[in-house]
Amino acid sequence: IQNGGLIEVPFSGNNLSWCNGRGGLARSWARLDRALCNTRLLDRWSMVSLNYLPRITSDHAPMSLRLESSDKRYGPSIFRFQQMWTLHEGFGGFVHNLWNEEVEGAGLWKLAYKLKKVKNALRRWNREVFGWTTVHLKRLEEKVEQKETQLQESYSQEVEADMLEAQAELNTWMKRVETRIAQKIKNM
Repeated sequence: IQNGGLIEVPFSGNNLSWCNGRGGLARSWARLDRALCNTRLLDRWSMVSLNYLPRITSDHAPMSLRLESSDKRYGPSIFRFQQMWTLHEGFGGFVHNLWNEEVEGAGLWKLAYKLKKVKNALRRWNREVFGWTTVHLKRLEEKVEQKETQLQESYSQEVEADMLEAQAELNTWMKRVETRIAQKIKNM
């Protein structure tokens, strides 16, 4: 590692990246997974960090490597339909009700008005129903991490049940995000 000029990327999240997956007092933890980088990467990106995500299906915690540049975006964001919306049970009815509202006008003007109305309503609906997806995911990840930390300190069936419940909810949200990411990749 030293001969290659590599540096360990600082991490956040749970200190331990692996669990044997056993229940109760037979559970054991360790930090097995790490990320390394060189100075060229540090020159290119202003901030590099590693986050251990909650373990859901594997005995290893997934790692998220974050590379941030100082480039800033300007102007309003464009509207993008999110495929994950279709996974929400209230989505179809919401759009159906909006689209079927009476609008005065004719032809393309009527179509353009309805599309704009649906777009604006979906932006609001997204904020109200999904909120900030990344913030919600972060809260769930922190909850899972907190419960794992509590279990590492001392075993409790109640804490383990809370952790499993939080992991299930996190899994649901991760599927929504995966659907969104898959859509982005498909549109590239």
